[in-house]
Amino acid sequence: MKDLFDLLDKLKLNSFNNIVEFCTKTRLDKFVLTLTEAFVYSSAGSGFINIPSEYNFSASMTLSGSNFPCEDPVHRIARVSELATFSALYANSTTIYNPFDFVYYFINPELSSNKRITKIEEIKFRHDAIVALSLSLLFKPLLERGLLKYSRTIFSEC
Repeated sequence: MKDLFDLLDKLKLNSFNNIVEFCTKTRLDKFVLTLTEAFVYSSAGSGFINIPSEYNFSASMTLSGSNFPCEDPVHRIARVSELATFSALYANSTTIYNPFDFVYYFINPELSSNKRITKIEEIKFRHDAIVALSLSLLFKPLLERGLLKYSRTIFSEC
């Protein structure tokens, strides 16, 4: 996770406003490259070994900030905030779905047919980026300590 936080620092993504500005104003090609880098760093994991415990918790996609039942980034982040409060009180560690997984599905050539990106797909990609970057910034202390972890749900071979 250190590499992910170094990337956020390098890009000066240290506030929600900076994240929103970066996600809405950055040229698409540069934006996709940056998010791909963030995806790789987040997939590398936190470096903590998950010690078996009755107090480890694995969250559903909804509690992890997915776009169901609401697509709005503010509501998605709020759901994870509620989960983090619960986790801090009751769990040794909580695993949530990696918020950067959407990048894989956006860039994977096997899943796309080399077609032009529609404006709606670009907007959704940018919204998902706001959520992923905001969650990483907001929960940096929990992620650094291994109290909150991103799952590794994407596995690929060369």
